[in-house]
Amino acid sequence: MFADQITGAWNSHFPKQQYSHLLTWVKINFCAMTMEAARQWGGVTDITISSKDELKIDLAEESNKVAYVGNDIEIKTFENAEGVLPSLTSTEAGSVFCSPATQYTIKIKTKNYPEGKEIHVTLTDLDYEPLTSLSEAAGKLFIISLYFSPFNVIEGTCTLNYWNGQNEDLYMK
Repeated sequence: MFADQITGAWNSHFPKQQYSHLLTWVKINFCAMTMEAARQWGGVTDITISSKDELKIDLAEESNKVAYVGNDIEIKTFENAEGVLPSLTSTEAGSVFCSPATQYTIKIKTKNYPEGKEIHVTLTDLDYEPLTSLSEAAGKLFIISLYFSPFNVIEGTCTLNYWNGQNEDLYMK
């Protein structure tokens, strides 16, 4: 959470401080398009997502106070040595807070493809239009669904969801 600095005095009261989330919440689900595809891929062992490794806040700047910098690092959202065979219904792999992006790179490893497969998923808004700036992704929850198909194909789709209401509890699994 972040809020700009505010100033006030005895006769000039502080305005309300407005906080906002600087990170993006990403949930990842996966499923198989057919049972044959699930058998072909084997159990899912690892899912990682790329994110910037550093967040810098410069309060002296008037604009662009927040910058996401550094190298892209892989953050594990799912790890299971035995592997979980994708089923025809969606399985939640995990969730992670990461730097905002308009597109995420996700790497999936399975029992039958231990070297992994990398896919790129473009984030979209509620009208399914691609995001054009990082500010459109910050403070939002995106659900990325991975669909395992035959012939070494994984497709990823993105859905923008609302977070819980302001006065409700937020739980992560």
